[in-house]
Amino acid sequence: MKKIMAYIRWIFIMVLGGVVIFWGARTSSALSKEAIDLSDPDTDWSELETGAHVEMDMEYILDYFTTTTEDGSERSRKYTYPKLEQGSDGLYEITDVIGINASKPKEFYLYDDLCEATYQWWIGNTEKVEADPIHIDGIVQKLDNDQIGFHEEYLEDMGFTSSEIEASHYELVVVSQDSPKMVMIIGVVILLVGLAGVAIVTFRK
Repeated sequence: MKKIMAYIRWIFIMVLGGVVIFWGARTSSALSKEAIDLSDPDTDWSELETGAHVEMDMEYILDYFTTTTEDGSERSRKYTYPKLEQGSDGLYEITDVIGINASKPKEFYLYDDLCEATYQWWIGNTEKVEADPIHIDGIVQKLDNDQIGFHEEYLEDMGFTSSEIEASHYELVVVSQDSPKMVMIIGVVILLVGLAGVAIVTFRK
């Protein structure tokens, strides 16, 4: 019985390694696609869909609409990134939005600084957004139902109408990805550990 349980444990580890390898390979495949630059005003956002590769230097951003916590500490935030179009009068309007995932708490201040600078520019206190851009390289994913609801509420509070929200990409979020090669290497290591464990159990007297 102990031997059977040992087999199950090591086989589980092998499967986990395989899943990690698959995830890394899928991410690598997605990142190999031609990147969409959402900061380019000529980019057609209608092409956005889950799995799309987005890379850009984000020069402005709106506030975050939801956070993820663990053990009482913030682990991630999701901010709103707007598509801005300039009218003939020189004024800008928001014509679309998408979520941006910030997954590193030590970088939250960068997003907050950019958000504040965006606000100061938007209300006319500065001539430009006076904050450093944030480089984004990630994959488009769909928010979960709760996060979609939070984003919708945030946009409503900003004055968006229901039809404007529905016509936007508010249900999507750009999630930055760790190096897929490193993820695959970790998966291979886990898989090899599982194989070694199975071998030890098999040949143990």
